[in-house]
Amino acid sequence: MFIRRVVGKSMEPSCYEGDIVLFTKRKRYTSTDIVLVRVDGREVIKRITAVSNNNVFLQGDNTLMSTDSRTYGAIDVVQVKGKLRVRFSYVSLPFIAKRSKLHLKHR
Repeated sequence: MFIRRVVGKSMEPSCYEGDIVLFTKRKRYTSTDIVLVRVDGREVIKRITAVSNNNVFLQGDNTLMSTDSRTYGAIDVVQVKGKLRVRFSYVSLPFIAKRSKLHLKHR
């Protein structure tokens, strides 16, 4: 399991900057999966748009703001670290934190 914070706008509107996202490793990935991938020494969050042999083609949902397989080409599937399973919106995070603190005060 991998937990990360979204940085940048390349995956809007699916994921917004500041969102907390949870990924799990899978044996198989399909087109439309949002994945965490290691590319050129850094982790990126992108959507799989095509799968061919052992390669995946990645693209950000916000194509105008995304550096993806259109720039760096197809990626070997072994570089995929996991598939998106849960997304916590940055908008709801302060509410969750506030509720937790209130809960701790009311024993």
